[in-house]
Amino acid sequence: MTHGIGAAVLEGWQVNGILSVLSGTPPNFDGNAGVLSAPGNGNTLNYFGGAISTPKGNPKNAQPWFNPAQCSASVTSNCFAQPGNLQYGNLGRYPISGAGSWSLDASIFRTFSFSERYQVQLRGEAFGIANTPIWNNPDTSINDSAFGYDTSAGGNRTIQLGAKVIF
Repeated sequence: MTHGIGAAVLEGWQVNGILSVLSGTPPNFDGNAGVLSAPGNGNTLNYFGGAISTPKGNPKNAQPWFNPAQCSASVTSNCFAQPGNLQYGNLGRYPISGAGSWSLDASIFRTFSFSERYQVQLRGEAFGIANTPIWNNPDTSINDSAFGYDTSAGGNRTIQLGAKVIF
């Protein structure tokens, strides 16, 4: 369609897209910093076992991101504990990663010229067009009932339309 109504309607549109793929961020297993009696110092939990078992369950199906009750083949309970008074926990900082995410953003726009000096630009933009959840890190607070579970998410689809007058 190089001329006529079809060209007037379909010609000159610009389409853009951004695909973002991110690895998960590491959660921090914070222990009770109050037992250190050292203000400003963080603390981690004590952990009894090898590598943390991370089945990376599906949050939608109430499966844990990591299994707080499976430390190793021989240790299957009490895997995590608060450190004692004036002690640092033995769990290193950031021992696992949270859920990764991806997002697709897109825009379409066209500029209409009315004279050399006056133009109108119509825009449509969509963020998170696939409407996939971006899961937050799993709960790493040992005193919570959701310890090991990923219970919240963000990332919603947002669509906006706009017009801009250029002169």
